[in-house]
Amino acid sequence: MTERRKTNEALGKLLADAEPIRTAAALSPLAERLRARRAQDRQEAKDATQAPHPETAQKPAQETEPSGGRVVRLPIRLVAPAVLVAAAAVALLVGRPGFRVDGARGVVGAPVVATAGRTRTVAFDDRSQATLTAGSAISVTEVTRHGGRMRLENGEIDVAVVHHEDTRYTLESGPFSVTVIGTQFRLAWAPSEQRLDLHMREGRVHVRGCGKEQDVAGTEEISWRCEVAPVPGAPPLLASSVPSALPSVPELAVPAPSPAPSHVDVPLGSAPTADERFRKALASGDDAAILAAARADFDGILARADGKELGPLGDAARRLGAPEETAIWTAAQRRFPGSPLARTAAFHLGRKAAAAGDRAAASRWLTDATADPSAPFYREALGRLVEVANQQGDTVAAKRNAAKYLAAFPDGPHAALARTIVAKDAP
Repeated sequence: MTERRKTNEALGKLLADAEPIRTAAALSPLAERLRARRAQDRQEAKDATQAPHPETAQKPAQETEPSGGRVVRLPIRLVAPAVLVAAAAVALLVGRPGFRVDGARGVVGAPVVATAGRTRTVAFDDRSQATLTAGSAISVTEVTRHGGRMRLENGEIDVAVVHHEDTRYTLESGPFSVTVIGTQFRLAWAPSEQRLDLHMREGRVHVRGCGKEQDVAGTEEISWRCEVAPVPGAPPLLASSVPSALPSVPELAVPAPSPAPSHVDVPLGSAPTADERFRKALASGDDAAILAAARADFDGILARADGKELGPLGDAARRLGAPEETAIWTAAQRRFPGSPLARTAAFHLGRKAAAAGDRAAASRWLTDATADPSAPFYREALGRLVEVANQQGDTVAAKRNAAKYLAAFPDGPHAALARTIVAKDAP
């Protein structure tokens, strides 16, 4: 087989291969062949123009190989463009940005779903990644050399974006979008409630949607609700993963001569109770309205509200910086001991105690918040517990909690501090 045919076959195999070329080393053999072929063609063209005998100039454009095969020799004016086209095609494959899902090559637009009892990780080439909690679903809708675009259809993800000068990632959830340059945060989206929850760990993002727009930085948290239908053309990836909700579109409702009362057991014409006003405010998602309704009968609401109502009330008070926040979380701790709500309440109480400089109280609350590794805010609580122990000068507790943190979250936001603490006085 001639060198020309070897080069043609190597080039054809390379371009037919669906896998991207990731290193320049993979191109070296073909590049050498292409250079040698172009040099040979140039020499042949030169020899043809300088041939002393007419019969040489009339030499047929094809010759027989020893094996009997026939090789078609193209003029240099046709060979050079072909080589350039092939080189351009190869260049498109080299360094193409991409991502992987649990180690396997990802496909843009394909659903990534974390079924019950498992998590999944979407890792981009720049080492940025998103981790899906069980029951969540996302899709990567775009990948560029500077970042990408993801759509959180349902559930919750932990995001860690590696910052570069031109990094740009965008996460979409329903009508909301979060623009990221470099940061770590947790994002949750409940399509049935049209609610977006964002818990920052570090860095800065820009959130917009439903007529609102805000920069969120540091360790801030926001929870936004939007009373609009989901974006057309973007249904949840898995209907089974999204809590069902009765249709609220007017034309789907059965016509009625008059509006039905919201609670059939309340006589018509009677004034709504404090509990009803409170629940109506919760449904609105308006933090100020929620807190105002609760204040109308604050002690009674704290005594009667269930766990699904106390949590949003505490979040509303926290976002507003209301003095009632401590009382709300304390009531949740007292009424629902050992529950996920109680662990959440312990985290917030520990956070407030640490901010107030009461490290002893902060240590007690954060220890309670980390009693269950599956509890909400477990990683954040454990990281703050490391901070508090270190600030108190409790070397034993600091090292114990730092080692625990590194074992569970080796790449977490408190990992650098934990490693420093573990390395202290090490032999």
